Amino acid sequence: MGAGGTPWPDEVRAADELVRSRWEARPGPRDVVVRLVEDREEFEALGGTDAVPGFTRGLQVSPGGSTAVDCPSPGDGSVEVVLHPGVADLAPADRGLVLRHELVHARYDQVIDPAEPEWWREGVAEWVAHGSPPGSLAASDPSVTTSPAARAKDYRTAHRAVAALADHRPGLVADVDAAWGTPELEDASELRDHLVARGVPRATLETVVDRAQDQAD
Repeated sequence: MGAGGTPWPDEVRAADELVRSRWEARPGPRDVVVRLVEDREEFEALGGTDAVPGFTRGLQVSPGGSTAVDCPSPGDGSVEVVLHPGVADLAPADRGLVLRHELVHARYDQVIDPAEPEWWREGVAEWVAHGSPPGSLAASDPSVTTSPAARAKDYRTAHRAVAALADHRPGLVADVDAAWGTPELEDASELRDHLVARGVPRATLETVVDRAQDQAD
């Protein structure tokens, strides 16, 4: 049962449905399994730390004593979201942000082109997870934070950059996302020219997008 009284499977599936409704550009073909581990020892054994509320694994792991929820999608195999046990104690709104952020990665990082920079992936995940202007990251439970302070700042900056592009023109974020690794956008060094050619104001580039890229360098 989630902290807000919603059954955990329903909460996970609601988050997954919301992610897919907000970001339909290119879902991966594999199924997604969300695992809320029972304790920190299990979380660490799977590769996590207290510095993150969750991470994504490419292969499905036996549920064991954990709570696992399937989020079906077409295809064979699965991608697994592993959540810190402290996520269960977060406020419902914060827990929803963590779930949606990680589900964006699980759904859409399956088919990410290597040309796409990490800051863009994190910015898109935050933008989809929030579904609104950038805000603070989930940190209601002191035993688990979304990231260390510097990383949290990077996430917010990346979120602002993606949100600014979304505000400029509906569909622009999806267009840019689909262009990574194509002749139109072979790597991050071409992003500025790519956006200028699509009418993005230089002020937006200088105050938001360039800042996100600079922090990532």
